[in-house]
Amino acid sequence: MREERRSEHLQDPIGVQNLPQIQNENVESSSTRGDLEKDNEERIVVEEDGKEEALVIRVNETILKFTLRTFAQITGLNCVGVIDDFKFNTKEPNRLIVQYLGGNKLIRKSDLMSRFTKKVWTDNEDDALKFEILYFIHTYVYSGKRTSKRIHRIHFDLVESDRYRQ
Repeated sequence: MREERRSEHLQDPIGVQNLPQIQNENVESSSTRGDLEKDNEERIVVEEDGKEEALVIRVNETILKFTLRTFAQITGLNCVGVIDDFKFNTKEPNRLIVQYLGGNKLIRKSDLMSRFTKKVWTDNEDDALKFEILYFIHTYVYSGKRTSKRIHRIHFDLVESDRYRQ
């Protein structure tokens, strides 16, 4: 039965909508699917099978698997690009940090979570989307990373620049 559910969801990219339901996430790198199947915890794993990396998500004993291409199609995010697209002028202040986080140089994950919960962007839909992306990345993608208490400025620069959409 487990194999039937797994193969059913491998072909269903809409299954990514289950992400908000994950309670105990861990992020780890794995080279074999066996590592994931042995563990009953819910987790997000990056799997390499020699051909292509895949995002593997286990939710309630169901395994969802997405290639980078599929993930990019579902989310609309630019998951590949030119290295120069990730260089920003850090001498100029980041508007999101100045406007919503008091211009602090050190941004903690708890600061982002607090601002997200309070919906500090009021009626600005563009900023709401930027906060949603940052929230998703730091709540789900980086959830198992032990050093994820600090949010690097480049994350704010990327969402502010809209380069992730190109």
